[in-house]
This record gives sequence, structure tokens and C-alpha cells, in this order.
Amino acid sequence: MKEPWQVIAPQLSCESFPHLLPIAELLKVDFDRSCSRAIRNTIENIVSVNTGNGVHSDCYNVTNLLMRIENPKTALATGRWAASKFKTGPMKAIAYEVCIKLAEQWRDASSNTNEPLKTIQKLDPLWRQTKTQVALQEAGVPETVYGSLLQQPASLIVKICEMVTTGRIEDLHDLTNKIGDIYELDCDKIRLHLLERWLDDGGKVVVKDKDDRELVRRLVSLAKGMASPTAFVCWASPNEAQENQLSLVKQVVALKALCASTSREMFEHCLHSSVQEIRDRVCDLLYCQHLLNVVRSPSTFGAYNKLALVRSLWKSQARSAEGLKLLSGLCLDYGIGDVQLWREILRKLLDYGMMNYLKRLLPALSGHLPQS
Repeated sequence: MKEPWQVIAPQLSCESFPHLLPIAELLKVDFDRSCSRAIRNTIENIVSVNTGNGVHSDCYNVTNLLMRIENPKTALATGRWAASKFKTGPMKAIAYEVCIKLAEQWRDASSNTNEPLKTIQKLDPLWRQTKTQVALQEAGVPETVYGSLLQQPASLIVKICEMVTTGRIEDLHDLTNKIGDIYELDCDKIRLHLLERWLDDGGKVVVKDKDDRELVRRLVSLAKGMASPTAFVCWASPNEAQENQLSLVKQVVALKALCASTSREMFEHCLHSSVQEIRDRVCDLLYCQHLLNVVRSPSTFGAYNKLALVRSLWKSQARSAEGLKLLSGLCLDYGIGDVQLWREILRKLLDYGMMNYLKRLLPALSGHLPQS
């Protein structure tokens, strides 16, 4: 003949528990034991029938019953067992979260907090990693992408940001923000670090639009993920302090990305400058990059007499096609209308056979020179 507990134990579940509890009490079965068995039976049933990855309807009842167990060690043992039975998904994350709440209650009610604190320290990373995996699964990120980075959340966010910019997975900025919330990280700070790193990696090749287009696109994509564009605006703003941190060419790239990632109104408001003033600034930066041996900074470049500068550069720059482009660009961008100088530039361009460049230059030059 079976013992009474052996008869009642298989029948216990979260649903039947209120009805069978009086019988269990008559049989003098320990309350915690009855709760634990009801939870285990319910979990085993959920696992056997729930093939999806959602939250089962019995989850709330299991949590309720788990919180009623009086002995904290029994409650935690049951909760951790439940977590171990679930595959990675929302149910597993909820189980770990409930376990942490149980450990915190144990800590608050105990005179000796060492053991509950150690338990919390073990459970907390499991809960965070599980929640992160759930977020990654929901976003469709394959496990091969994040691998061991679950234990390095900042590196994981960087990895995801790089995925966004290469277009392998569509907009994952919400995902990085979720991971930041889980680990209490400042995602915008990480993005700014990544902006600087990308400029360090790619700034050296930025000379022409065709060269910097991809880098600008990456910066814009990253900037649009920021909670507040103000952080990016402050970082990319042209000022003396920034000049000491970014090379001239990198400032140009940062300003291009800033312009493309914010509205005209915000652009002008945050920089306290008009778009035309910023365009002039970019122009100064570009020429400074080409004339590093002549000018030291954009501020000193702005003070130069541009006609005198072109004449001083003539001997060294007029010997090459690139030098002639630089001289003609300076004359156009800074409104130099000296007829004799332009006659010499055009003659040199013809000597070098730069017909395609002349085709683009002459329409821009029309109306630039004084009328005879």
C-alpha cells in the first residue's frame, strides 16, 4: 500500500493546489514540500507541452506559489530547478528574475546576509545574460554573431552597432538600447567611443567625397541611434578644444556626418552658426589639410590674404595637376577674381591637357571674373 504522500504528490499542481492543500495538511505534509511539488509538476507539464518560445499562461501562478514557500533555501532551490528546465527564452529569464527577488527577500529578512548576497551575485549575471539572449533572439540575431560576447556587454553593443552600419541586419539600435538597459550601460557613451574609433581607423583616407562616403554613412547610422543627438552634436562641433583631438580631415568627416544626421534647424541651433558658416568652416578645414606645411590651424588660415597665399604657392603648386586644382579651388572658393592669375591657371590647365576638369571649372568661373 502506498503512503499518502505518494498518492497525493502526482496530483499536485498550481491549479489543484488550493483544493488539495487541506488534504495535505490533514496528512501533515510539510507546506513547503507541497508547494515545491506543485511547482515541479506544473513546470514539467509546461515543458512537455510548450514548444513555443512565449510565456505560458501558468507562469503567474507558478511565481505566486513560489513566493509563498516559507523556507528561502527551499524556494530558491525550486526556482533554480525551474530555470534549469526551460530552454533560453522569456520563461527562463522570468525564472531567474523571480529567484533574484527570493534571494533579496532572504537577504532583507536575514541577520546574516553573506549567503543570500553570494546567491544574488551568482544569479544576477545569469538573469542578465538570459534576458540579453532573449532580446537577440527576438531581433533575429544568430547565435554565431554574439557567441561569447554575452559576458562582455559593451563589446556586444559595439558588435551590433557594426552590424547596423554594414547593413547585415536592419536597424538594431533598439536592441543595443535594450542591452544597455539590462546591463545599466550608457549606450550613447559607447557609440561616441565607436565614432572616435572609426575616425581613427578611416580618417587617413578621407580626402575626396568618394573616399569618405562610406565612413560618413557609418557615422550617420550610428549617430541616428543615439537617445539624444545633442551628444553627437557636441562631439562633432568645430571648436578649438575639438581641434586638439581630431585631425583636420576627421573634423570634415564629423561635420558631414553631423549635417546628414540632424535637421537644419538643430544643426544651426546647436552650433550657433548658419549652414553657410559651417560650409565655410569645412572649406577652411579641407584647405588646411592640403597646406599643413604652410598653415598651422583653421584660425590662422582664416587670417591669410588668400590672393597673397595663392601667389606664394604658385611656384610649388603649379608644377602638378593636383596643385593646379588646389590653386583654382582656392581662387573660386574665396572669390579671387584676379584676371592675370586666372589667365595663368587656365593656360597651365591647357598645358596639362586637363580638359575634363576645365569643362567643370569654366561654368563655375562664368560670372566669377569682373566684366570687361
